[in-house]
Amino acid sequence: MAAPLRRRSESSPLRRPGWGWPGVWAAGLAVLLVAGLIGPGGMSAFYTNLGSLAHSRALLRVPGRADDALLIQAGYRFQEALRWDPVNGRPYHHLGLIYLAWGQKAAAQEALEKAVRWMPTDRLASHQLGILYDDLRWEARAVAAWKSGNSAPWLVREGLRCQGKGDVACAERFYRLAIAVQPGYWEAHYRLGGLYAELGQTEEAIEAYTAAMALEPEYHPRRFLIQARILALQGEWPAAIAACRRAMELNPSDPEPYEQIAAILRWHLDDGEGAAQWYRAAIAADRQRTSPYLHLAELYEARQDYSQAEFWYRQALPTIRANPVTLAEAQAGVSRCALAQGNLEAALQAAEAAVNAQPQVAAYHLLRADVWLAMKHYPPAIAGYRSALELDPNNRRAQQQLKALGWREP
Repeated sequence: MAAPLRRRSESSPLRRPGWGWPGVWAAGLAVLLVAGLIGPGGMSAFYTNLGSLAHSRALLRVPGRADDALLIQAGYRFQEALRWDPVNGRPYHHLGLIYLAWGQKAAAQEALEKAVRWMPTDRLASHQLGILYDDLRWEARAVAAWKSGNSAPWLVREGLRCQGKGDVACAERFYRLAIAVQPGYWEAHYRLGGLYAELGQTEEAIEAYTAAMALEPEYHPRRFLIQARILALQGEWPAAIAACRRAMELNPSDPEPYEQIAAILRWHLDDGEGAAQWYRAAIAADRQRTSPYLHLAELYEARQDYSQAEFWYRQALPTIRANPVTLAEAQAGVSRCALAQGNLEAALQAAEAAVNAQPQVAAYHLLRADVWLAMKHYPPAIAGYRSALELDPNNRRAQQQLKALGWREP
């Protein structure tokens, strides 16, 4: 069991310095009078609200970490709420989160389990308990708690986060957990199919996509989009395009079918001009969607049309929201294209942005070093190649460039 909360007498909510015994007696009588009027449940709600306010202030006081003094104050108020009503689930929920903030998992588990017991319909408490169980490696318990917490969408988002970082095993695990929690959740099957398709596991991808498609109504546009992905995996390109067109007829404002047709034309039918037109149509359908801008930029870069490629990479930047992986990709594209056109200052600025967004990726350090080398600033170029080599010891380009620059390990 966790150590009890430490009360600080100078900050006690029920006793103020300088009141003296008459003041304390008066406060006590006032509390008893109010309790008589609103009852134990009302008093418990009152102290729960006071604790919630202190808990919120604790989380907002210092960005990135909670204020311990305010957490202690909040904890005492939640405990006071429980003295008035021991089966009020809200204080237990808050106490569980406070214990988690302090790393006291056993106490957090006890508090959250009581919160779920007394508030079986509180999805957030069940969701938090599921996260704790998963952290404790109790997967079956986690799945049961997440079912009550309606947590499948959150699990899919966690899978996408892992996939964005390149952690395939983590992504697959979260998608499968989402399916275990809510077997009828189409997106979990769909994202799992997309992951397998990226990995070249065609049979597994088709199986997951088929499960997702079966969950959609017969004439829902998404059903045709999933069908198009299955047909594309089977090499049925005209049929895949036809399925995309059917989805487009049902929902013309969705950019997904435009982008799927563009991908088929670009990668499988060798029609770059046609692909470019469909990527532009996807952008026209949704100007805040990042992927068609990036795909269009990559298409022009591959054709060595660096001016057009840089333009579309830059158009992508305002659409990127809190995604360092995509931000780094776009900034690296700007840098490569600017470097190819001899605009070294712009190339350096974009390369710096890519490194700042993803400092653990060797390729971006290598790119920045290439720009420094083009500017004939040799010390930072050497430092950049060394950084790339530290992150990727087998990077041959970094090794070759350092050798060409005459650098030797001291």
